[in-house]
Amino acid sequence: MKKGFSNKKQQIQNEAVYVMFYERLHDFCLTFIKWKGLPFPDPINREVQLYLNELLFKGQTAAFLKVDPETGNAPGYIPIIGAAIPSDAVTWYGGSYSYSIQTERDTLHASRDVVALCQPSPTKRSLMSVCSWYAMQLAQAEQSIRVNMINQNTPAIIQSPPGQELTYANMFEQVAGFKPVVYGRENLLGDDKNALLAYRYLQPAQYVADKLEMLKHDILNDFFNELGISAKSIEKKAQLISDELNIDFTSNSLAKNVYLDCRKAFCEEINSIYGENVSCEYNVDMLEAIRDRQTETADNRDISGAGTETVEGVNEE
Repeated sequence: MKKGFSNKKQQIQNEAVYVMFYERLHDFCLTFIKWKGLPFPDPINREVQLYLNELLFKGQTAAFLKVDPETGNAPGYIPIIGAAIPSDAVTWYGGSYSYSIQTERDTLHASRDVVALCQPSPTKRSLMSVCSWYAMQLAQAEQSIRVNMINQNTPAIIQSPPGQELTYANMFEQVAGFKPVVYGRENLLGDDKNALLAYRYLQPAQYVADKLEMLKHDILNDFFNELGISAKSIEKKAQLISDELNIDFTSNSLAKNVYLDCRKAFCEEINSIYGENVSCEYNVDMLEAIRDRQTETADNRDISGAGTETVEGVNEE
């Protein structure tokens, strides 16, 4: 991430903010797809799901196969998840006739007909780059909030007449301390010729931290939309016309298909090759949590019921 300050301590703080948001989005990416029917017992099953989602998050090709525990060859009856790497010449369609399957511990070899493969997306795009982009935007907004709040303490610039520096310092110290009455001698604040001598201030920084906080919500919503999760804020939906809502619904559906279709094809391959009943879907618990967050955000914005009528022909998930 680009450093915004030369101070080393500030650089460390900036990087810590970026890492915090990156890891938060990373967690979302490891849980937004839920797998069902994978032939692994609990609690290993949950660990396998996280490992599988981690492979796809990094943009790797995930593989499922069953191997013989004695020989390590496929097919067998011990299920394995790993990263698939082509081990021979690439075919005319861009694939391979055999693959090396890299697990956390071993490297296995299997022919294509006994390996089910899952791409992270049709172009093998990793979610890692998506997280990095949105984490950078969230970190910049957070840093801007911090700077804006600090700038609310912009000091006043006071120019005192020669020889009265200590008198002015004492007077404004009492003012800053909220003393109800401050006494001073004649012409303390300047004579008629220099009446504004004691009132030269820097322009206070405009307070925009509240707007930046809402910007963070919108950036996070865009991230969810990138994953195919409808998370546009309720307030914004209430103000959109029918055509705009249709566009949003269509783009969200396309994003959902990009990731979900690749994973569904993976499930179909597993079921076809090994007779399993594996499926996948968006994590319903996560969707409900996002809806609750959006409702709370809308309530905090004090949204009225005006303009929230249902738009026909638009299905919201």
